[in-house]
Amino acid sequence: MFEAEVQSLFLGGVVLVILFELIFSVLVLRKAPGVKKAMIGHVVCLLIAFFCLGYMLFWPQILPDGGTADRSGQFALFGIFWFIGECCGVAAVINALSSGKKSRKPEPTGSV
Repeated sequence: MFEAEVQSLFLGGVVLVILFELIFSVLVLRKAPGVKKAMIGHVVCLLIAFFCLGYMLFWPQILPDGGTADRSGQFALFGIFWFIGECCGVAAVINALSSGKKSRKPEPTGSV
């Protein structure tokens, strides 16, 4: 179905994306530790989504009649978990940005 290199390229791409997400999460958590749950949810949902996509693409189930099983459910799970993960990521970034604005102290005016 795919060329031999595609599976390793897919796996390498997923590893790079997850590493980027983890580094980004650490940077966001340093500035806004209150968004920890949302960032963890984002990374976990992305892992589940990529697993569903990889399972659907690279491990086809052969049916007794010689055909392959319909993988619509796997594709739907990929979409659902990807969407939930992105919602968690956006919520975490918005909360981190808003908490950064709240924590800034106002400048002294200088007049007494």
